[in-house]
Amino acid sequence: MVSKSKLDAFNMPFYDPNEQELKEVIQNEGSFEINDLETHEYDLGHSNCDNQEDDYEAGYNEANCIRAVTESMLVAHFGEDIIDILFDKYACLVTQPASRRNKTSVTLVVALTKK
Repeated sequence: MVSKSKLDAFNMPFYDPNEQELKEVIQNEGSFEINDLETHEYDLGHSNCDNQEDDYEAGYNEANCIRAVTESMLVAHFGEDIIDILFDKYACLVTQPASRRNKTSVTLVVALTKK
């Protein structure tokens, strides 16, 4: 169980820029030259689910994508004991009918050279 005060003190700012916004920020900052900027979209798997087993696997994969990005911050704040339980619950939640829509994720990959 996580204390309310620990939960209230946690903040994970998240901003999901598009390619143009990222390009503008880098250019306006001025320290780097953009060598390459690529956008990669991928389906999180829910659109191909024909049965409950497929749906759970898609939820598990989505949870692992989020876990890869957030785990170190969550462990630093809450400790390691909650992580497996947290992401198991997350996987179950994203397999619920309201969450099972076609979802894509976008990753921006940028190659920069310092000016």
